[in-house]
Amino acid sequence: MHHLRLRDITEQLFNLGRRFAAQQPGFRARIVGQPARNFPPRRIAHRFPWAASGRAIANGRDEGFTKLLFDDSPEAHGHGRILGGGIVGTHAGDMIGEIALAIEMGADAVDIGKTIHPHPTLGESIGMAAEIAHGSCTDVPPARK
Repeated sequence: MHHLRLRDITEQLFNLGRRFAAQQPGFRARIVGQPARNFPPRRIAHRFPWAASGRAIANGRDEGFTKLLFDDSPEAHGHGRILGGGIVGTHAGDMIGEIALAIEMGADAVDIGKTIHPHPTLGESIGMAAEIAHGSCTDVPPARK
């Protein structure tokens, strides 16, 4: 039942034309960024699953994820600015501020990935999602075939 709710929430969360926030006991979803109509036509999302997070595993709540959305237009030359992001899982509200700050600063994936994210913390998932974006993340399990 819990995973069904998580799927429903994430489908609504990343419908880029809406702002969305959901609250359930012990579970949170937060999104930050501009409305989709203000985004460049080319964008790319990178997702870090909490099943690969040491803190989420230790907490027994590894069903969440952190997702970052970057500009993927040709002008960005592979180093597009962050446009928005979302966190689904426990303590999402405690962490969403870092993504909001990155948007305000015009940060790219390298900027976010080089920011110190202590281990093991849930906030580390933001840095890991950015590292996935620039290809340096070593903490994600290989894709299943």
